[in-house]
Amino acid sequence: TGAGSPPAFEALPTGGLVFLGSTTSGSQRDYTSQITSTYDQYLMLFQLAGDNAGDNMAIQVYVSGSLQTGSTDYGWNSQVGESDTATISGSASDGDNVIRMAKTGQSNAGALVGFIRFHRTAPYFHGMLNYKTTSGDMAFSTFGGVLSAGSTIDGVRLLMDGGVFQGGTARLYGVV
Repeated sequence: TGAGSPPAFEALPTGGLVFLGSTTSGSQRDYTSQITSTYDQYLMLFQLAGDNAGDNMAIQVYVSGSLQTGSTDYGWNSQVGESDTATISGSASDGDNVIRMAKTGQSNAGALVGFIRFHRTAPYFHGMLNYKTTSGDMAFSTFGGVLSAGSTIDGVRLLMDGGVFQGGTARLYGVV
């Protein structure tokens, strides 16, 4: 009969993604001004094109504005499966100058599609990469990596370990 209080509305739940920026050109993709204490976790989505067969897509990070490139700065592991085989193979390194996103020597020429999620203050990375091999098969890689020193990072670089990106876009989001 119309008696009573009007319905109460609940606040929207917190959480989600906040777009921080994108890059579309350059031989690597650098994000240095967007990694701040505003967010502890970040998500990067990418659709890129590599130029050389046998190159691997990789990650490096900045600590206090300095790119970490030492030969033992990173530890990583990747597991790779290909569309024409039911097998999964892997490779790993306890010390490297990058976090490799696919098995060493796998081709990343052509389309590279995937995501990377990482934490700023406990710098571990994980994600998935889909790409085309030199034999024309589609492959996928799930990977994980860590900055050996364990320092807080303030920048991230995507790169090809032996070539350049021919095009495409990488987008960075802060995770709320």
